[in-house]
Amino acid sequence: MNAMADSLTRSRAFAAEHTDFDETLRRAHGEGHTLADESRDHLIKNDRADVAYYLSLPEHRRERDRLHNLTSKPDRQIAELNKLAAKIDRERPFASPTINLSDTDKQLQQRKADIKAGLRRR
Repeated sequence: MNAMADSLTRSRAFAAEHTDFDETLRRAHGEGHTLADESRDHLIKNDRADVAYYLSLPEHRRERDRLHNLTSKPDRQIAELNKLAAKIDRERPFASPTINLSDTDKQLQQRKADIKAGLRRR
């Protein structure tokens, strides 16, 4: 399988996790926010669907406007996209929150599993 197909597979997985992915990108595009072709290709090549999604969210409109204004300067736009990708990697805004269970919660989960397995009665 080639790198482009791998990239598309990972991008599809990201889109599947974020059910509003297509709608959000279409809305931003409909508002006239686009990237230079070179920048779009750069995101695809580097498997950064998360960057495109981040930029298309309404709360990041200012950042999206700033990058849109660089469309005539693709090299500079790509440099800014790389900075944004590093920020996303650092801050992990799309990561699932980690829930730490208390000892009581762990005991209740174990009890439920034991009952289900027939090792314990209710």
